[in-house]
Amino acid sequence: LEAYPQGVLSPLYICFQLNEGVDPVFIQYFFNSQWFVDQTMRIAKEGVRNHGLLNVGIKDFFDILVLLPNQAEQQKIAAILSSLDAIIQARKVVLEQTKVVKRGLMQDLLTQGVGHTEFKESTLGKIPKGWEVDRLGMYCTLQGGYPFKSQEFKEQGIQVVRMANVFQRKLDLSRSPLFVSRCFYD
Repeated sequence: LEAYPQGVLSPLYICFQLNEGVDPVFIQYFFNSQWFVDQTMRIAKEGVRNHGLLNVGIKDFFDILVLLPNQAEQQKIAAILSSLDAIIQARKVVLEQTKVVKRGLMQDLLTQGVGHTEFKESTLGKIPKGWEVDRLGMYCTLQGGYPFKSQEFKEQGIQVVRMANVFQRKLDLSRSPLFVSRCFYD
């Protein structure tokens, strides 16, 4: 509980206070480590309603093995990880600003081009002379989906793009890749 001096929590959760000699920032990183997550997953049980929440018994939780160096080393580790988090956060800010600049630049480049000085009126507004306005259908055709059967998938070949590949409004072809043979594709 860092943001407030006091809080109220449901009895569904385990509450505890750290003893002397345990650095709270270190233990926070420890609780977020893959090692701790793996330890917790070994003792977690799914709830009765199968709603995806995992339950960990109090005794099982406090029996988890902990790697705990002395407090001075805990503080050093926490400081290193905190400084890395600060760098990551700063880079995220720069990345978000770069994305904003890119969106603006894309708008300009895709509607005005590069280095054009002469423009003409079109149904879409002013565009560079020499550019044309046409329907997208003149340049591509719609290829509908296909209801694949599981026996049509192969270990390698041409990757099939599925809804599982669309994640947070982005196309991620590394998620559950499925393939069909070149012959099937043709």
